[in-house]
Amino acid sequence: MDLIPKFTSLSARIVRYFSPPANFEPEEARKAGNLQYFLILTLLITMFSGFLLARISPQPGISTALVCVVILTIVINIILVRAGRITLAGYLFPYSIWFLIALTTFVVYGSVSNPLVNAFVLVILAAGIMLGWRHGLALAFLSLLTIFTLGLVEAGTIPNSEGITNIVRNVVYAFGIYILTAGLVHITTRRIRTALERAEKNERELEARNNQLEEMRKTLEVRVNKRTQEITRQKNFLQTLVDISPIAIVSLDLDSRISSWNPAFEQMFGYAPEELAGCLLDELITDEVTVREAGSLTRQVASGSGIRELGVRYRKDGQPLQVEIFGVPVIVEGEQTGSLGLYNDISERVRTEAALRESEIQNRALFTNIAEPVLIFDQETEYFLDANPAAIKQYGYSKEEFLQMTPFDLHPREEFDRVRENIDDREGSSPNVYTHITRSGERLVVEVRTVELYYQGRPAWISFIQDISERVEAERALRDSEGKLRSIIEQSYDSILMTDEDGVITVWNQAQENLTGLKADDVLGQPLWEVEKFISLIMDAAGGGNGEGRVQVMDLLKSGHKTPLGEMHEWEVIKPDGSRRYAQSVLFPVETDTGYIAGAITRDITERKQIEQRFEYLATHDWLTNLPNRSLFHDRLEHALMLARRENTQVAVLFLDLDGFKSINDRFGHARGDELLREVAGRLRSCLRGSDTVARLGGDEFTFILENIADRESIATVVDKLYDCLSKDFLVEGSSFGISGSIGVSLFPKDAETPETLLKLADQAMYAAKQEGKNRYRFYS
Repeated sequence: MDLIPKFTSLSARIVRYFSPPANFEPEEARKAGNLQYFLILTLLITMFSGFLLARISPQPGISTALVCVVILTIVINIILVRAGRITLAGYLFPYSIWFLIALTTFVVYGSVSNPLVNAFVLVILAAGIMLGWRHGLALAFLSLLTIFTLGLVEAGTIPNSEGITNIVRNVVYAFGIYILTAGLVHITTRRIRTALERAEKNERELEARNNQLEEMRKTLEVRVNKRTQEITRQKNFLQTLVDISPIAIVSLDLDSRISSWNPAFEQMFGYAPEELAGCLLDELITDEVTVREAGSLTRQVASGSGIRELGVRYRKDGQPLQVEIFGVPVIVEGEQTGSLGLYNDISERVRTEAALRESEIQNRALFTNIAEPVLIFDQETEYFLDANPAAIKQYGYSKEEFLQMTPFDLHPREEFDRVRENIDDREGSSPNVYTHITRSGERLVVEVRTVELYYQGRPAWISFIQDISERVEAERALRDSEGKLRSIIEQSYDSILMTDEDGVITVWNQAQENLTGLKADDVLGQPLWEVEKFISLIMDAAGGGNGEGRVQVMDLLKSGHKTPLGEMHEWEVIKPDGSRRYAQSVLFPVETDTGYIAGAITRDITERKQIEQRFEYLATHDWLTNLPNRSLFHDRLEHALMLARRENTQVAVLFLDLDGFKSINDRFGHARGDELLREVAGRLRSCLRGSDTVARLGGDEFTFILENIADRESIATVVDKLYDCLSKDFLVEGSSFGISGSIGVSLFPKDAETPETLLKLADQAMYAAKQEGKNRYRFYS
């Protein structure tokens, strides 16, 4: 009986050892297993029968070598199967073995008539069925064909009837042996595989049962441990509850003696552990007055009844304690084994209740005498629970009438939703502004602050009410006033800004936006000194930089004293689009209840500035040609002479008079004459250097200042250029005009040293040129 398990275990081990690798697919693993078993079986047969045949063969040495080659070939095929090369092994093994055995038959025996050799060959070939019937049939056909062919060779070139008979007999003999051997191999292999599969299945079932038993053992062990832990945890939990409980707990035996207690009992009554064990409870915590009452309670519990009483018990030091007493009998399996006493110290609660009663008296007095209306209403029913005399006086309802009302009865219907929302979603005591209606129909604007409280043991709301009708009216008047002021500021043609006490801009009107190109949204809330396109220009005009301007602004705000910023300043505004405007600003302090704020008024003076600049320009320039006039010509000539004296250079003054202009003016009219003068002025200006000056003294007379002249040749070059400019006809209103000029030249310092003299001498030289025939120039000297 013991051999069967051992054989089963051994067979299972063999199966596991020769099982295909785990990474094989199921079908691939099945093929690999079959092929591997077949190769092992073939190896065993070859080792046994091969060496036996080799010993009795005519050439033992060669036969033994060929048998070793066969064994090596089988081992190589086993390795290929273990490596997953099933297809390669399936083709390599049968045909290589067949070739080696055929070679052995031919070389060693020289014939296929030997029965032992034929049997060995056919056994090997029949076992090929394990690889597949195609290989087995192919090898069997090759083997029979080889036997037939070798039989013909042995029988001679022309076989006789006896030879043919031998050949047929050998083929039939070989075929019969092949069929028999193939069947035996197939049956044997199938039985071995079935036995191995059954052994493997039995081992798996045994292993599964062992695993189930192990799982059951582990589960039972876990349950036992868990239950033990739960019981221990519950015990520890209950003991911890007793130990940490603030209520003093003591257990008594049947003789009313103390058997156990918790730390709260020691702390409450002031006894050490060694003073408690075995003592009578009533003797420890009572005095002469309370001992009888305590004994009565103890006996009542000992008789099996529970108690709950209020009383006085005493500490070890004699201090009395107001306690709440609980007593319960301890009954185990229907039999009382003792009793349990619990003492809750309510001394503080008693004192608190007394203080609360006193506080309620005080609050009631405060509630009655407070000057503002106070109403209390229930959180659940929302009916008023109380109203103070001030509320009764303000609203005209009696206290009894208030008790029949809710807060909604004081509000107009349009406020119901807001009142409901504030009651349902109240999270704090933030005030709300409502309209209340008195009994007489008067409407009051009130500010209501509501907080939660307990009133007569019920959750309630208490509302403190303040009549703010006058304040609201004053605020409305103030807003109207502010609105009017803001409207005036916004409609003002002057640019206006205001700051707060910290210099932060609070007002920036539309005119200010139009002037500076800065939007109110971009500057409101910024310090005044950081608005560079505005205040920095004012501060630059006042002679200070950005840092100094900040100091000046803050000084203006803190003291209200006049600073450089408080004076009128003119400045140029460069808007974001590049356009230029001119402004006049003043920054001034404005006193408030809390300090000073800053105000600034800016006026757009662009048109005035443009007019002034135009007048200044016309005072120094010819209105017709836009060339410098006589006044500006004399200023520039004086400046040129000053530079020439300092740098020791020459200055030339040219006087040009147009030839024949008077006749053109008389013939074609003053309008065309003026247009011709403008064209001539434009050409003359284009012919000069940037440092030279051309001016119109009046009529058709033009003067020139040529600075830094080297010699007469350089003057002649300029004059030739002027004549070249005048040589081309002028097209004026569709008419073409040709015109020339006579030029006189004087030199500084050779001819004169004053502007008046130089101009006079140049005029004389020009007349000399006209007398010589016009359209030419002459030097004075």
